[in-house]
Amino acid sequence: MFRLVFAALFLAATGFGLPAQALVDCQTKEFAENIEVPKFVCKDVQTNVLTGFATDIRLRSVVDARDAGAVDAEAQAYAAVQEALVRMARLDVGQPLKLQDVTIVLVGSDAKSTGDTAKGQVLGIAVPFQGDCILRLYPTRIAALAEANGTDGLGMLQYTAAHELFHCVQFATWPDLMAEYANHGWWVEGTAETVAQAVFPNMDEAFRWSYNFADKFRDTPLTRLTYHNVVFFSWVWAQDPKLVVQIISAMPVGGTEAAQQAALASVIAPDELSRFVRDFLDNKVVTPGGTDPMFGEIPLQMTTNIGQATFEDSSTKDLTAAPFTMFAVDVAFSGGAYEIDITDTGPVQSRHRDPEGTSWTTGKIAADGDCTTTVTYRLAGMATGPAKVRVAAKKDTKGKDCKACSAQAVRDQCLIGTWRIDNTVQRMSIADYVANGRPVGVQVVGKNFLRLVEDGNSYWAYQNFLIAVQDQSVKSPIAGAVMNGTIDQGWSAADGTLNTCYVRSDATIKLATEGGNVGDAVSLSDYATADQVESYAYECSADGILLLEKRLGDDSFLMKLRKID
Repeated sequence: MFRLVFAALFLAATGFGLPAQALVDCQTKEFAENIEVPKFVCKDVQTNVLTGFATDIRLRSVVDARDAGAVDAEAQAYAAVQEALVRMARLDVGQPLKLQDVTIVLVGSDAKSTGDTAKGQVLGIAVPFQGDCILRLYPTRIAALAEANGTDGLGMLQYTAAHELFHCVQFATWPDLMAEYANHGWWVEGTAETVAQAVFPNMDEAFRWSYNFADKFRDTPLTRLTYHNVVFFSWVWAQDPKLVVQIISAMPVGGTEAAQQAALASVIAPDELSRFVRDFLDNKVVTPGGTDPMFGEIPLQMTTNIGQATFEDSSTKDLTAAPFTMFAVDVAFSGGAYEIDITDTGPVQSRHRDPEGTSWTTGKIAADGDCTTTVTYRLAGMATGPAKVRVAAKKDTKGKDCKACSAQAVRDQCLIGTWRIDNTVQRMSIADYVANGRPVGVQVVGKNFLRLVEDGNSYWAYQNFLIAVQDQSVKSPIAGAVMNGTIDQGWSAADGTLNTCYVRSDATIKLATEGGNVGDAVSLSDYATADQVESYAYECSADGILLLEKRLGDDSFLMKLRKID
């Protein structure tokens, strides 16, 4: 049970008279070997008895008498461990947690550990020894890492303590399973991360192990992940903390991975496992800690790593759903309207929805697209055995004549990517824009992004994007517009001409009149017509600059865009 990075907060407990049984002898060679410090000179510092667990337990701290740094760090470390135990004993997990006596050992930064790697050093380890749980902490390492990362050193110490203390609970409660750690790391570390969040909620740690959960979960079963399973067990905790303990207790001693997966499915039903995937994709998973006044629950909003599949004609695709991994695929239907059947084959509970929607459903889909529209549906779930999801699509083009933005149109590769408008430059006077022929200029404020995708879709995104036409002689506004939202279009481009076809939008526009009066926001779709084609002249440069010229009759203005992706 090695931890490379940690964090959290702390409290205190009550001391009582000590039980009569002897404490672990920390002066022996065996003790020194257990903590990997060959010449450990043990000095007892303090001991208290804590209540709240299945039996009273003694919490003791020892240091290497020669290590001044460890001696100085003992008081803070002891307080952090003591408070973690007090909070852990109060957790409502359906049964009193078992725990043996705990001895905290403060270890110097120069000590070596078999858990150290090229990527990081161990900050804390919990291991059983002669009937006790030895909690080894490296306070100097913790402080140095916290300083290097610009994080809270006390928080890192507390979170380390909470995580490792739950390993002590695991050793006392499920000793036979813990003896097989190599086969059970998925729940050993996942539950320790989750309980540590319940004890000392910590944003840094929540995101450290969860940010790339989906990248691994797409290809790796839950039963092969480790610390990243804080995402799954946080979701389980939100259903009921008692389920976390029930999952561990259901694990078979000597059980294969398949046996453990069956045990998991006996506690969390297959349809609920599929709901976990959908809740994860909908960013509904939060860490434990809702009662903590400092943090509360922390939403685990992460990239979700959705797979992709595309239909451009009538066909059938079998999408594989590997057991106990995340089945999540965005299926796009382009070039016309489709009638679609979704069929689960094998033990998988898939659902589908529009990626912009909120309701997951089953049954047939009517993807009512046309030649310029790509309609996408998200399929998601989890299989509990070998399975696949069959997508059968029948295309109906509705007789549309796909012209400038058809799926077969030429698309200049230099345009593909995401662009930010760097500025807008008046190329020529557009005196005809106003009746009296005054010289005018164009002022642009706000953010505007353009994404051109190779499949023929384009997206314009606006944030408080103001285009103001000014009288150049007196610098006063004549007319303009403020836009917010997005516009979806098809596109094609060749020989220096970019054509875009309006598809749909959720953008709004506020029109400004001479004198600076701004009207109410109205939907841009009120001004657009389906299949409306606009043309631009364009020029790509090797250094990621795109010159995009919008023609306005005999006049025009030039937009300068910079590639950002």
